Amino acid sequence: APEGHALVAFDVNRRAEAEPLLLPGARIPAERLLTEPALPFDVTLLTNAGPDSIALVARRRAALQPEVVDEATGLEWPAGIFSLSHLALPVPPDDPVYGATRPEHPTRVYLGRVELLGENGLLAVPTALLVRLRFNPFYGYLEARALEFMKLPPASPPAPAPPPEPAPPPHPRSAAAPSPTSSRGPRR
Repeated sequence: APEGHALVAFDVNRRAEAEPLLLPGARIPAERLLTEPALPFDVTLLTNAGPDSIALVARRRAALQPEVVDEATGLEWPAGIFSLSHLALPVPPDDPVYGATRPEHPTRVYLGRVELLGENGLLAVPTALLVRLRFNPFYGYLEARALEFMKLPPASPPAPAPPPEPAPPPHPRSAAAPSPTSSRGPRR
C-alpha cells in the first residue's frame, strides 16, 4: 500500500476435528478478504494449504491488486485448535499466565489451558469462556511481520508452541490411602 498499511488475518482451521461443528458462515469473512474488490492495503490470510492439510500458507494480496500469491510459512495448526481468539493474538505461547504450558513453579494463577471438568452450574464463570484460546501459537509469525513493517532487526527465533499439557494429576484427597506425610496417622 502507498502508506504501507497491511492486514494479517487468520482463517479457521479447516482440517480441525471441530470443523463439522462450526457455524456454516464461519469461513466466509476470511474468504471475502481475497475475493472481494481489491482493498487499499495489503492483505495476508493465513489458511490451510489444502483441505487435508494442517500446514498453513500465507495468501497475500497486494494493495489494489487482484492477484493472490501463496507463500509457504512452515507453520502448522496445533492439535485441538480450531481457530484463534482475538484476545490471543498478542500473547506468545510461553506466557506464564496465558501461555500453552503451565509453568513448573507458578507464582500466579495460570489461565492458559484451563481444563475444568465437573457438574454444570457450579462454576462462577460461564463455561463458554473456558474454550477460548488465550495464546497465539503463531505469535512468532506476527512478531516477525511487525518487526519487518517497522524495519527493525528480527527477534530471536520464536520457540514452537509446546504440545498440550497432560491432564493434571488427581487431587491428593481423591487417593484411597492417606499420604505417608499425613499427620492423621494410620487408618483404623
